[in-house]
Amino acid sequence: AGTTAVTVISSLGGPTSPVVGNKSICGNTINVTGSNSGTIIGITAAFTNTGNINANNITMSTASPNTTGITTSGTAMTMVNNTLSLTTSTTSLTSITGIAASSGTGTFNINNNTISALNASGIITTATNIYGISYSGTGTNTVNINNNRISGVSIGASTSSASPNIAAINVTGGV
Repeated sequence: AGTTAVTVISSLGGPTSPVVGNKSICGNTINVTGSNSGTIIGITAAFTNTGNINANNITMSTASPNTTGITTSGTAMTMVNNTLSLTTSTTSLTSITGIAASSGTGTFNINNNTISALNASGIITTATNIYGISYSGTGTNTVNINNNRISGVSIGASTSSASPNIAAINVTGGV
């Protein structure tokens, strides 16, 4: 409980050599439940790193207004065979994102992931963002997003007064 921001696995910084594959976050099971109302992130990896975020099982069911399963701003990343289920009961939803990636360089492969739930059961009163997979770039990148399964999207109670922006896959800029 409480309002503290929670990041379960955080891999920030690190070596710039070897150039390829210097981070690996694979095969983890993450289960976050409770009434926490701070930002919740399952896995985050960032900075000038390349690597793999593969075969992780992430389940989060909280009261968080900002819920993200996996987020990375690495140089070039491969994210495959991850399974995510994200649920929140907040009444002040800002965003739910299964996989969020951004980069100015490098190749991103986001393939064969399963997002089985993006659920917000509370009343929605402001426009929010609900993304299964979101990629935003600032340079010219190669982004491969293939064979992902996104289902179980259920947003807002019937008495909600605002409509969320929903996209199974959202790609913007620099691609």
